[in-house]
Amino acid sequence: MMSRSLKRLALAGALAGSGLALAAGPVQAVDRSARTVPVRLLALNDFHGNLEPPTGSSGRMVDETGATVEAGGAAYIATHMAQLTDKNTLKVAQGDLIGASPLISAAYHDEPSVEFLGRLGVTASAVGNHEFDEGYGELRRIMYGGCHPVDGCSPAGQWKGARYDYLGANVLFKQPTGTAEKQALAAFGAGNPASLRSLLKDYGIPALPPVAVRWMNGVPIGFIGLVT
Repeated sequence: MMSRSLKRLALAGALAGSGLALAAGPVQAVDRSARTVPVRLLALNDFHGNLEPPTGSSGRMVDETGATVEAGGAAYIATHMAQLTDKNTLKVAQGDLIGASPLISAAYHDEPSVEFLGRLGVTASAVGNHEFDEGYGELRRIMYGGCHPVDGCSPAGQWKGARYDYLGANVLFKQPTGTAEKQALAAFGAGNPASLRSLLKDYGIPALPPVAVRWMNGVPIGFIGLVT
């Protein structure tokens, strides 16, 4: 059962405009006779910056036929996802995409991995605990762009930010500063800050965008990101 606080959060998102929860439905009241539409969701998690296949058993998996096959790494994932993708596909993720990463990604603060996932077509991802390995400020930099505050820009130049949305509806500020609160409320889109603040008073101010909406075949599909 959804708590009253979470209902308020969902309502705030509606007024304003991983697990990774999903909710889909037409804009107007449900018509029981309405046609259904095809939607394919492809999801991945725990990439951990493994742009190259992990060594040993971590780089293998058992497929649906029972055969052990090579897996992992950007090339394998991109190929497999491409084979599964059709015109009705949305790609999402459940977090731990970065953090605890091998040197090939960690040396550049996981920017190469986030760029790969954006090129792969990931549109939204819940945050995992490892997204916070370098702190909240660094996660925001990964999300929105800018050079690392200590190491500066990578050889590729100033980081432009993730192409997908990181979501965390249960990542809340205890005592947000005025600037932090303004940024958090802006994640809901256009709306009245005072009304949003009132709706969220029993829940808390989200430190990350809590929800994202994507359209597929004329149907809005809502994603709620949760970190566990």
